[in-house]
Amino acid sequence: MTRFIKFCATGTIGFGVDASVLVFLIPIFGIFGARGFSFFVAFTVTWVINRIWTFSDVRSTRPAQEWSRYGAVQVLGALTNMSVYAGLILMFPWAERYPVLSLAVGSGFGMVVNFTLARKVVFKGANPSADNPVISSEK
Repeated sequence: MTRFIKFCATGTIGFGVDASVLVFLIPIFGIFGARGFSFFVAFTVTWVINRIWTFSDVRSTRPAQEWSRYGAVQVLGALTNMSVYAGLILMFPWAERYPVLSLAVGSGFGMVVNFTLARKVVFKGANPSADNPVISSEK
């Protein structure tokens, strides 16, 4: 299985966590406040899974520093994700009625940024051929 497919599977789990926490917290914190909490929970869950599964061969022996790097580089992905989410809600009335759809679109854009930064900055020893299903020898 390629590293990118593992990353996408991890992202799918993260999306489920993100959406669940978002829906649960909207009545308490509002549509934007809930999004901040849901993102933090999902980000931490995906770091754990990526560390254990997706990038297990190149994970750091210093998890606290790795978590910090993961958090720092994911800011660009988060900004992409949340900007798309907010933009859709502010521009289209249907998007506020269906916030999980806005979340999905934002997550897709953010995923591209997140994978690139995770592979190149956080888990630096990652083998680029493991990211390409055509040249990958990973199982």
